Amino acid sequence: MLIGVNYSELLPMVVQTNEGHQLLENPFGLSIRGKHNSISNSDNTDNNITVRTHKVSTAMNLDEIKIEPVDKLKNELDKFFALEESGVHCDPRCIKCLCKGCPVSDSVNIKEERELELIEEGLAYDEDGKCWIARYPWIKDPRYLKNNVKVAVARLKTT
Repeated sequence: MLIGVNYSELLPMVVQTNEGHQLLENPFGLSIRGKHNSISNSDNTDNNITVRTHKVSTAMNLDEIKIEPVDKLKNELDKFFALEESGVHCDPRCIKCLCKGCPVSDSVNIKEERELELIEEGLAYDEDGKCWIARYPWIKDPRYLKNNVKVAVARLKTT
C-alpha cells in the first residue's frame, strides 16, 4: 500500500529491531521488513519483500514457515495486479491519428478515450440523406438543466 506523506499518522512505526529485521506497526496491522539469507531469487539480486499480518491471534513456530522463491511471489503479484487493472487500462493513442506510436504528450487519457467511445457509439450514417447522424449522451438529465434560450439567442446575434 502506498501511503502519502500527508497521512503520516498511517505510516508504520518501528516496534522492534533484530539482526537486520524490523517489526513495524500502523493502524492497519503489523508488518516485517528486512533481509533474510534464506530468501533469494534466480538472479541473486537483492530482494524487497514485505509481509503484513492483519490480526495476530496465535504465535507460530518459525521453523514451520515454508519460504517460497521470490520469482513465484513476483509472478503471483503480477497476476494479481493484472486482474486489478482489468477494465481500467488505457492504450494511449495519438489525438491526431489514433496510432500508438506518437509521444505520450500527444496521446489521449482514459477519460478522453471513454468519451470518444460514447461519441463513436452515437454515430450512424444515413444512407438516404447521405449524412451522419450523431447522438450525444446527456451529462445531466435535461429536465434539470436551466433554460438558456436567451443566452443562446444573444450569442447567435453576436456572431
